[in-house]
Amino acid sequence: MPIPRIVLAGSSSACGKTMITAGIIQALRDDGYEVQPFKVGPDYIDPSYHWLASGRPCGNLDTFLFREKHVRWLFEHRCEGADLAVVEGVRGLYEGIGAVGVRGSTYHVSEVLNAPVVLIVDARSLTKSVAALVKGYAELEGANIVGVILNRIRSEVHYRKARRALVKYTDVKVLGYVPRDRRLKVEYRHLGLVPTPERLEEMRERLRTVAEVISEHVDLDALIDVAEAAGPLRPGERPWEVNPTKCRIAVAKDEAFNFYYPENLEALEENGAKLLEFSPVRDEDVPPDADALYIGGGYPELFARRLEGAESTRDSIRELAESGAPIYAECGGFMYLCKELRWNEDRYEWVGVFDVAVEMTDRVQGLSYTIARAVDDTPVTRKGETFKGHEFHYSRLVRPEDLESAYRIIRGQGWRGREGFRPKDLPNVLGTYIHVHAASHPTFATNFTGSAGS
Repeated sequence: MPIPRIVLAGSSSACGKTMITAGIIQALRDDGYEVQPFKVGPDYIDPSYHWLASGRPCGNLDTFLFREKHVRWLFEHRCEGADLAVVEGVRGLYEGIGAVGVRGSTYHVSEVLNAPVVLIVDARSLTKSVAALVKGYAELEGANIVGVILNRIRSEVHYRKARRALVKYTDVKVLGYVPRDRRLKVEYRHLGLVPTPERLEEMRERLRTVAEVISEHVDLDALIDVAEAAGPLRPGERPWEVNPTKCRIAVAKDEAFNFYYPENLEALEENGAKLLEFSPVRDEDVPPDADALYIGGGYPELFARRLEGAESTRDSIRELAESGAPIYAECGGFMYLCKELRWNEDRYEWVGVFDVAVEMTDRVQGLSYTIARAVDDTPVTRKGETFKGHEFHYSRLVRPEDLESAYRIIRGQGWRGREGFRPKDLPNVLGTYIHVHAASHPTFATNFTGSAGS
């Protein structure tokens, strides 16, 4: 029997679906359910809330980055041992790659998983119009919308009016509401919500509060009934290659560097890697027995002074790079390997493996899905390989023309069609703004462990 599952989709971005989803997961966990969370689309931050609420790594599902059969495999693989699965959507239900297509949308994922949809609607100042909105969503593509949760409800009177309109004009079951409550608000910054690793205890307490509100105002039993009514699920297929090479890969992991898809780390382990975690923020050295280094993204700029003061960490990274060991750095990790961070009038000395500065700006510099082709071998790609990824960053390189590049951009931002930057004297080091997922780059793990173990 396929696992009970449900997709919580939004009527729009910023409708409150992330905290409602996390609150539902926490409430179900408090009731004794083992809940497996998922997030539609490329995202590290929202999944950190779902991980905190569920106690399980949150998987990402994306029909642009992954083939449909891979989406199903990723879903089933991560659901092992769970009682039910809760999938948070991205943006509005139908937002995807194009204006009229479905690829990359929450709707497409719900169809691939044959999962019922509950629509989360920002009902602030709306009553009868809520019915028009929900009716339109249900009829546009024939989505299997079986329930609705109303967010930002002012009062019981407000809820009763909106509910009456929904009952009269739609066949969608009203599962409850979430009141306007300052205790439910969380802090945003330029890439979205504040990642939970930065404030674990504060976020745990916030999720307990959200779960209490959810339990009081949302019919969780009805939600479980909806999940249990999900239809059959077609089989999937493992998306990444497995060809083990024994090696040891150091992974920078702390408050500054925590943007890692769990599947990337699992794929590396399946391909023979032993992962050795260390913290640059705490000035910990790269483990001395590491064969390679993986530095993911995050918000290193918010820890700029501490990272500047981590001289032992910086020395150990430079020594590893000069030894010829493979180093792969994504986005924030790439920034950290540059010689200097510039932010307004402030300057911070960083690792310096890349002899360029990086500067923070007040405007997004890259926000898109990407497709790139390797024009040379790197620690994670082989010449001629094409792979998909995504980028989202506010920083930019100063004089990137001084760096060599191993990628050509087919889709996305890049810099004059270039990406995958390398120091001219250290071809073993790769820095990039492109985030990849093991399922969007099937040879990522085999290439990396092969480079590390050679």
